[in-house]
Amino acid sequence: MSTACPFSENQFVTNLDFNQSEKSKWSGRFFWANNNQSNNFTTNAGTGGGNVPGFPLVTDNQFRDFSLANSYVFTSNLVNQIVVGYARSVRESVPSQPVVSVAGGTSSPLTLGALGTNAPPNDNVAPSIAVLGGFAIGGNGQGFNAFQNNYSFEDTLSYVHGMHSFRFGGGLSWQQINFERFTFPGLLVYANMPDFLTGHPFLSADLQGLVDRAWRAKNGSFYAMDNIRLTSSLSISLGGRYERQGVIGDALGRSSNIDPLLLNPNPPAAGTLQGVVVASNFQGTLPSGAVRGPNSAAINGDGQNLFAPRVGYVYKLPWTNRFVLRGGYGMYFTRSTGQLFLQLIAVPPFSSFRVVIPAVGRTAANPFDPVPTFPDFTSLAYSPSTALAPQVFSPNYRPSVVQEYSTGLQTQLARDLSLEIGYHGARGTKLAEERAFNQALDATVTPIRGQSDNTLANLGLRTPFQGFSNGAIELQTEGSSWYNALDVSLNKRFSRGLQVLASYTWARSLTDASGSSTGIGQGANLIGDQNNPQARYGPDGFIRPNRFVVSYLYDFPGPGNRSSLRGRVLSGWGVSGVTTVQSGRRLTLTTVDPTNAFGITGAGLNSIPAQLAANCKAGQLVTTVPPKASSATISTPRVSPARP
Repeated sequence: MSTACPFSENQFVTNLDFNQSEKSKWSGRFFWANNNQSNNFTTNAGTGGGNVPGFPLVTDNQFRDFSLANSYVFTSNLVNQIVVGYARSVRESVPSQPVVSVAGGTSSPLTLGALGTNAPPNDNVAPSIAVLGGFAIGGNGQGFNAFQNNYSFEDTLSYVHGMHSFRFGGGLSWQQINFERFTFPGLLVYANMPDFLTGHPFLSADLQGLVDRAWRAKNGSFYAMDNIRLTSSLSISLGGRYERQGVIGDALGRSSNIDPLLLNPNPPAAGTLQGVVVASNFQGTLPSGAVRGPNSAAINGDGQNLFAPRVGYVYKLPWTNRFVLRGGYGMYFTRSTGQLFLQLIAVPPFSSFRVVIPAVGRTAANPFDPVPTFPDFTSLAYSPSTALAPQVFSPNYRPSVVQEYSTGLQTQLARDLSLEIGYHGARGTKLAEERAFNQALDATVTPIRGQSDNTLANLGLRTPFQGFSNGAIELQTEGSSWYNALDVSLNKRFSRGLQVLASYTWARSLTDASGSSTGIGQGANLIGDQNNPQARYGPDGFIRPNRFVVSYLYDFPGPGNRSSLRGRVLSGWGVSGVTTVQSGRRLTLTTVDPTNAFGITGAGLNSIPAQLAANCKAGQLVTTVPPKASSATISTPRVSPARP
């Protein structure tokens, strides 16, 4: 029998306002919350499917938020506001095992040892066993503790003088993220029931190493803005913002990277660590070939000092009071998320995610290799005989940049009816993306290592760096995008029982990093030729080219005497709703081609586009959407794999 997934939460909120004097006012805010959730239906780490009940994942969350603000009026046209804040969140997620009784022993939580399997201590207490097409026990097995602290200080000074309205301000912030006690199960997957009964796993996997992290980031900002009323019809805003976005480094010195710019393209047969970079605060002796980076993040730290201009205007057109023109431009920066760094805690030299498939020669009694001493640089050594597939940061990784600009005309058609027509655009640069940096070269254009043609046999000789596979991934910020949209909205304010808002948007986005705005934290997975942005430049799939939305509210008229029985029954009735009519999203057809001459087969993170067969035209592709279907079904017999 299964048990429901319980959830409970307690909250406390308090506010304090204190008028110290006519000029000084204090305000404080505090929020406290604790919650607990038990997920009793976890998926299995080996199959991703269902699991035998009894392996819940219990999660406790704590939230503490505090702010204290002071507003001080120096004069009638000079006001200052200071805000200090502190926010803390704690998440403790612990996988649980059922209590079992072993012959000749006492009752205790299930372990691999209780099943006769020798395993490292962290694997032993987190068993996960699955039979493909059969049962699975052990749950997801992944737990961790995360402690986040954020300290902030902000100050804003407002000054009004004549036609000018100035605002100056800035702030400092410090973030701490302590990630501790990450667990991954000792995983055994069997191909079938006979293999399970005889103790011959098809796959074994576990995680070993130094997985605790203490990420830190320091940030600062300063801005100045002037709203100028030039005439009774024209106002403009001019300003700029400076930001200091510090790198996210590890105080424990466990950041590491592989810099493709430092790699040896033709490594010696004995192997080398050339190109391996560790943090500046690495605690240990560096092996030959590895170098220290310039900071605790083991990257260059580009883009930490940023400046963003801002401008806006409002103009009432002459000879009429009905038309107003508005517009503006601004530049904004996007900090990378912690998800990027979280995904890299399981990579060498500080950790190792060990997967053996097929697990030939392994038995259920001894399925795991001995645990090495960490940091372990030996698994990072590359030579012509290795095929490493790391996921690394570009040394030039930096915050993404988005420039937004718009202009629009607003007019009042009637007392309760207004129309607005506007243009909105955005230019994205330095967008995050995942690129396979060891894609094989076209030897007919760039001969390499004596190769002048392209064959599957010489694929390894045509890669830029021997010793790395075509699936080696670099997280970089080189993507770009253009977004343009036309917006039309008609707004009838509430009168005579009716309110209507109708809007139409035509939009188009072109990019060479499709999915950067809607993908996972790492950014876009590049499609096709990894070294040719122009080849993959085109419409982004997240845009719906046409979208019409209308919302409405209508109150039915009722009897004049609403206090009567008839009035109470028939009064207060109305109808409201929202109707949306929109285009479907563009669909990129991709395929898997193991004979791709560049080695990008489409089976990994980076897919390859499908091509129309020679006797097929685009109009022959059939797209049908059955009623209530969540996705389109596409007839693809005329689509062939892409070729270089």
